[in-house]
Amino acid sequence: MDAVDREAHEMFMKDAVDSLQEALHIDRAEKVIEKLIEAKVLNGTMRLDEVLEAFDKRKAELIGDTREEGGPEEE
Repeated sequence: MDAVDREAHEMFMKDAVDSLQEALHIDRAEKVIEKLIEAKVLNGTMRLDEVLEAFDKRKAELIGDTREEGGPEEE
């Protein structure tokens, strides 16, 4: 393989690996969302902004953050 072919092959492999990693991230996100729907943290008709708000609320519950959104920050 000459240098040009080798470089083209490396670029193709990097693109293929990047695409596969992105596909795996999407698959993982779908599985997490399905589990959150099953746990009734989310529902199938929520808008994206509602989903993000539900994520923030659930995260706060998990770490014990009881502050209201928009409330004063602890120092």
